[in-house]
Amino acid sequence: KMENSIVLELKNIKKKFKDKEILKGINFVLKEKEIIAITGPDGSGKSVLLKIIAGLLKPDEGEIIFLGSNLFKEREKFKDKIGYSSETFSLYPDLTVEETMYFFAEIYGERKQMEEKIDELIELTELKEKRKNKVKELSGGMQKKLSLATLLISRPKLLLLDEPTRGIDPVSRSKLWNLFYRLKEEGISIIITTPYILETKRAERSFLLKEGYLHEELEEKEFEKKILYILKGEEKIVRVNNLTKKFGNFIAVKNLSFEIEKGEIFGLLGPNGAGKTTTLK
Repeated sequence: KMENSIVLELKNIKKKFKDKEILKGINFVLKEKEIIAITGPDGSGKSVLLKIIAGLLKPDEGEIIFLGSNLFKEREKFKDKIGYSSETFSLYPDLTVEETMYFFAEIYGERKQMEEKIDELIELTELKEKRKNKVKELSGGMQKKLSLATLLISRPKLLLLDEPTRGIDPVSRSKLWNLFYRLKEEGISIIITTPYILETKRAERSFLLKEGYLHEELEEKEFEKKILYILKGEEKIVRVNNLTKKFGNFIAVKNLSFEIEKGEIFGLLGPNGAGKTTTLK
């Protein structure tokens, strides 16, 4: 089998709901060990497209070839080879990380032989220190990683991830992308949708889904950052000196100092749990 062989091919995929055409003829090829990103405005059809590839929605027209076979004619054969996660993928909040993994292993009918694999996946997704923690105790980024780990139990060849980085902080987003790159090296192809157009630069190829069509060449103007010039006033309206806040033995904010001038937009960057919200309060 050749490396970079074709994993997935979409041919003229069309889909409408009532009288509205959502997808007007989608064509693209995905190769082995390739990550592609699809961006576009809300309502452009990104989620619909992923659901069609996952076999959850049937297109009105077109054909999908997966690993050389017609996906819709042989859907049962490939159900474990495609991992799909919607934006609202939900986990059970009162299960621990470990219990969640075994729960999904039982769904796939593989619990007995999965102990070593689950350990590997918990290690891979950097959740080893949290394996006894309940899902509701995890940060948003960690919950996304756990969702991804559950998809990997069935050893898929293709991952379909609907806006996996929406709503998580930039540090967690970068860690998630590092994980995507590691999965790619293990032979998994990945399709990601994202509302963040700059994020598509992390993928090998990127598409803009607009008015029912995929546009592969994103114009540079799409990526241009608008620069906001701020006229700063003379007076300092906020001055923070050595701010510290503890919750029991946990130090949420430690010796934090900064100043904010009149007319300034001041930003705080850090992972979930770093103390940003506590500082604002």
